[in-house]
This record gives sequence, structure tokens and C-alpha cells, in this order.
Amino acid sequence: LAGRCAACHAGDDPKGGLDLTRRGEVVGPKGPVVPGKLADSPLWRRVEAGEMPPKGGLSAAEKAVLKEW
Repeated sequence: LAGRCAACHAGDDPKGGLDLTRRGEVVGPKGPVVPGKLADSPLWRRVEAGEMPPKGGLSAAEKAVLKEW
């Protein structure tokens, strides 16, 4: 996340209002990452569909790391 996403999703005005540098905003039942429920995680669905990051998406290896996390 730090290497591929934080450039847009951090700071005072993160894209989409999502600051990926703050765990409390990322992980939780109403957050973009729902622990133990990958299919219910909006962040994962966008990454898996190749929508995020918008310039090229993640490689298969990067997706595997994010999925495991």
C-alpha cells in the first residue's frame, strides 16, 4: 500500500477521502478492508478488477501479497 497507493491516498486531501496510512480508516466492518471477508472488502474488489491503482493496476505478485494481508 505504501509503495503503490499512498501517493494518492494519504495526506490532508486523500483521493476518495481514503487515507491508507491510517489503519483505523482502512480495516474494520465498515472500512474498505473487512478482516476475514475478502469478498466484502471494497478495496480488494477494486484492486482485483484492475481499477486500482488507476495507472496499470497491481501485478499478480502484488495482488497476492495484498490478498494474504
